[in-house]
Amino acid sequence: MYQIEDFCCQNPSCPNAGSRRKGNLRWHGWSGHKRQIRCLRCMTCMKCFSERKGTVLEHSRLPLEKTISVMEHLREGCGIRGTSRLVRVHQNTVMRYAHLAGDHAYKLHDELVATSPLTREVQLDEKWSFVYKKEAHCEQDEKTYGDNWDHTALDAEKPIVIKYCTWKAHRRAVSESG
Repeated sequence: MYQIEDFCCQNPSCPNAGSRRKGNLRWHGWSGHKRQIRCLRCMTCMKCFSERKGTVLEHSRLPLEKTISVMEHLREGCGIRGTSRLVRVHQNTVMRYAHLAGDHAYKLHDELVATSPLTREVQLDEKWSFVYKKEAHCEQDEKTYGDNWDHTALDAEKPIVIKYCTWKAHRRAVSESG
């Protein structure tokens, strides 16, 4: 169980929002099916929130152990069906947690890494590939197929990915016509 100092106020209008170890949080009670989730109160704005607020577990209805197991299987590269079978949950549940974790990781990455003042030199890299078939063989209605580019920005001194994005090349017929 995390210490209260490890949390921060989740109210965006609070002056202490997002700031940890300010001493403004107090234990307020319990929530959840088995009353195992702590509720916290910010003494600055007087708002209450769950310790899971702003995390992947915020709306989780699975037992904590199963949720963690799903996340660990996905982290290790196990597929959706395999994770579903091993953890004994529905495939849609695994997909939902994968999307939640991805969205959370994206926001956390941008908050912690992308604005790091410690980065002094950036390396840029790109990679071309195609999806399903090459661009020359694609029809107009096959928008997700064809040429795709991956662009990556890396910190040259540390093994940190600063930004990663994909780019779908425009079809020649589309760019020539308009």
